[in-house]
Amino acid sequence: MGSRALAAGHRVSAREALLRASNYYRTAEFYRRDDPANDPEVKHLSTLSRETFAAAAALTDTPVEAVTIPYEDISLPGYLFLVDESGAPRPTVIFTSGFDSTLEEAYFAVAAAALRRGYNVLAYDGPGQGAALREQALVFRPDWEAVVTPVVDYALTRAEIDPDQLVLLGYSLGGYLTARAAAHEHRLAALIMDDGLYNYYDAHTQVMPPFLREWVVHDSAVRFP
Repeated sequence: MGSRALAAGHRVSAREALLRASNYYRTAEFYRRDDPANDPEVKHLSTLSRETFAAAAALTDTPVEAVTIPYEDISLPGYLFLVDESGAPRPTVIFTSGFDSTLEEAYFAVAAAALRRGYNVLAYDGPGQGAALREQALVFRPDWEAVVTPVVDYALTRAEIDPDQLVLLGYSLGGYLTARAAAHEHRLAALIMDDGLYNYYDAHTQVMPPFLREWVVHDSAVRFP
C-alpha cells in the first residue's frame, strides 16, 4: 500500500502505510522466539522492519538522519530525529529501547510527540537490541554506562543538540538499563525511566505461578551450574 501510494504521489498516505508496515514486521518478529538467533525468518522480518521504516523516514515533514555511533572498536546504528533544519541547538531525548524493542520503535514511543514539543530525539540500538543483535550479534551487557557514554559522546558532536539539555529516556527494560547508566554518566540533565525496574529477576518471577518459577530456576541451575 505504501509503495502504491508513493508511486501515485500520495506522500502522507505512503508514509503512514510504511510506518504501519514497519511496526507490523517488528511485531511479527517479536513472536518468533523459539530460536531467534538461528531463525532466518527473524532476520528477514527484522530487515523488512528497518527497510520500511527508512522508506517512511524519507517522507517525514521533519528531518530524520540515519547515524552511526562509535562504540568500542565498532559502531551502533541510530536515528537522529530533528525538529527542523535550522541547526539550532535544542533539548534532546536520548532513547534507549527495551528487551525486544528497536530504535525504529522510538518514533512511535516518543519521537513523534517530542518533535511537536521542540525536542530532538536520538535513538540507538544497543547490544542485545534490534540491528545490533540481528546484524552484529551483540548481546546485552549489564554495565550499560559503557553503552550510554559513547552515545552521549556522539550527541555532543552535533551542533543541533544542546549539551546542557540532554534527557536520557529508558523504555521498558531500558528503564532498568538507564538507571545504572545515569549513575555513571553525569552529563545528563534529566532521566526518565518508563518504566523503572528495581530488580529485573523479580519483575518476571513475581507474576509466574510457583511451579513455573521452580522450572525456570531448576533449568537455569542445570544450564549454568
